[in-house]
Amino acid sequence: MDDRIADRWYEAQVGDAGCERGDDAMRSELRELTGQLLGALAADPVDRAAGRAVGARLARIGYDGPHHLASTVEVLGPALATAAGPGRASAAFALLGEVSAGHGDAARARLFAAQGERHRAELAALRQAERARQDSEVRYRAVFDHAGIGVLVVADSGEILEANDSACEVVGRDLTRMSIGDVWDLVHPRDRPSVIAMWEAVRAGSQKRGEWRLVRPSGQTGWVALTAAMVAEQLPAAVHPASASPPGQRRVMAGPAGAAGAGLYFVVTLEDLSEREDGRWGGADAGLGDAGDRDLGRGLVVGGAGALADDLAAADQLAGQFTLGGGERVPGRAPVTLARRRMADALASALVAGEIVVRYQPIVRLADATVAGAEALVRWEHPRLGLLTPEEFIGVAEESGLIVPLGLRVLETACRDAAAWPGRSAAAGPFVSVNVSVRQLHELGFVADVLTVLDRTGLDPSRLQLEVVENLLLDEAGVAGAAVRELAARGVRIALDDFGTGYSNLAYLTTLPVHGLKLASQFVAPFGERHPDPGPAGMVQKVVAIAHGFGHVVTVEGIENAQQAAHVTAFGADLGQGHLFARAMPADEFAVAVGSGLAAVGAAATGEPPRPAVPRPTGPLAAPDGTGRRRGDRDGEQAPSGREGAGGGPAD
Repeated sequence: MDDRIADRWYEAQVGDAGCERGDDAMRSELRELTGQLLGALAADPVDRAAGRAVGARLARIGYDGPHHLASTVEVLGPALATAAGPGRASAAFALLGEVSAGHGDAARARLFAAQGERHRAELAALRQAERARQDSEVRYRAVFDHAGIGVLVVADSGEILEANDSACEVVGRDLTRMSIGDVWDLVHPRDRPSVIAMWEAVRAGSQKRGEWRLVRPSGQTGWVALTAAMVAEQLPAAVHPASASPPGQRRVMAGPAGAAGAGLYFVVTLEDLSEREDGRWGGADAGLGDAGDRDLGRGLVVGGAGALADDLAAADQLAGQFTLGGGERVPGRAPVTLARRRMADALASALVAGEIVVRYQPIVRLADATVAGAEALVRWEHPRLGLLTPEEFIGVAEESGLIVPLGLRVLETACRDAAAWPGRSAAAGPFVSVNVSVRQLHELGFVADVLTVLDRTGLDPSRLQLEVVENLLLDEAGVAGAAVRELAARGVRIALDDFGTGYSNLAYLTTLPVHGLKLASQFVAPFGERHPDPGPAGMVQKVVAIAHGFGHVVTVEGIENAQQAAHVTAFGADLGQGHLFARAMPADEFAVAVGSGLAAVGAAATGEPPRPAVPRPTGPLAAPDGTGRRRGDRDGEQAPSGREGAGGGPAD
């Protein structure tokens, strides 16, 4: 019997092993591990350490992926239950749990080792990039100092951060003590409104070029070609705002960037056109030109004056030093990161202005289609763009750090709304499920914030569920893991969101205070047909069975049609969420509809008539008696662990 189990185990594993060992050697290895498991199962009490060792060995010999563990559970689960004999199913479950835990620990150790290698490689790459940056700065300084045209670096405040010698020669003054406004004051009075309008357009993100008359110290007027563009939010390290420089010295930036240099920066190039043979440059009343939006350093030469090609190429190279994050310059557009910065500013204002709102998508009990709870989904009611979904602004919130106040706002709103939902008692109403980001869980005050919100809103902790992604808990002994444990100890539900899409480790079900898990919508997609692929179906069934073995609730996300609902119900899932039942809705609509059950919720959200009952599945995946119930369910009984379930899922 041992060899037959091991051979089935081998056949399930070998297709994805990626191991260089020969078939006979691997088959022999699995036979040995099978014998160890059966021996551990025969012990009384069951030898848990042996099960953990088998799981660790499985990962170390190359079967370290989540799919390897899933197929292991699929093969060994029934075999161990049979071998355990009557009345010892719990021993088989316990041993299988230890196999999962050992596999998870070893796979995680391999992952951390690989991450260490990547980290060392990244450090080497960073060192190389730093050397390249230093070389680039040397080239920048050479180009800047020796360019045949004048170049200015200007802060958004108007302060001239740096000016090369050529720029001082064109203007005829020492620019180290001047602002860009002082330069505009030197423009001929008849041209000044035009150049100021050009500068305002540049500050708004355009790139401009034109020719204007400049008054020299001698009182004579000379024509100057000027180009200006917004080029960066962070200057090269060689250019920083200067402290006071001694009079008469060209400003050379050094030291850390200070407040004067924070924000936006501009490059302005100046070229003296007075000595051109074209008579246009000589007369005091010569016409003005504005070439409009052009690429900095290109298309600057007008009137056939092509002798400056080399100098202009140098200016273009200089401008290339000021692109954001090494990205490409886009003619006529501000850098992409500028747009993200502006969105972050707008999001901060939205938090103050009350433009951040929460919608609720119902989570239903699959057994009777009644509402168990809802997932809180954040939206931004933008005054110009309309209702924005998280995909359009959460990335900016994460980058800017606004995810912390944003998450706290969603949490408090959701708890306050949920406290008003109807229920038999304060602890028996529908739960609300709130997504928690990595950044939030690593905030040292996060636990205190959650408890304060619960106290302020009056929501019973058992009606709050926090959804965390499984990858977040790789470092379960760190700050995030400690926060999860403390909140669970206070009665808050914890759910693993999008289970199966990241580093899925069934060991989390035994080592963390998890109330339930949510299967990602990818698992549901194959069940849209009457006879879905038995491969994914078998995996879902096994995951549900293992979760129920540990007393956890299983929620399935992304249920879009009745066939999907029928199959996941037959597989034993407890709760469902998706557009089949209802889309996200405002809190008041959810509160009105929740007491009337799922049909009323769907009608309130969509305006459609109530949906018909979910049909039972047919074909090889249906229950043996054709009812859709799992084997062993009694009439009228809920699924094992029958608690009101885990929440969360994708935005609608």
